[in-house]
Amino acid sequence: LAIGTSLAVTVMSALTGVLGKALTAQIPLGPAGAVMLGSLVGARVGARVSRRIPVRVLQIVLAGLVALVAIREWWDVLGR
Repeated sequence: LAIGTSLAVTVMSALTGVLGKALTAQIPLGPAGAVMLGSLVGARVGARVSRRIPVRVLQIVLAGLVALVAIREWWDVLGR
């Protein structure tokens, strides 16, 4: 019950934020559409690929991606 309640509160909060941004025209529709389309395609491809790849490999790949993003962020913060 607690997880469902938490998810409901999160969804309502997110919808409120998106609605506020949409009503004030603060959402660039081109990039938002591209992200949405990429998410839909990526989720389907990822679901199929994840069935064929061992869990350990997926964990290592995800850890590598997180590390690369962290390095990139620190690189930008420290001014290269």
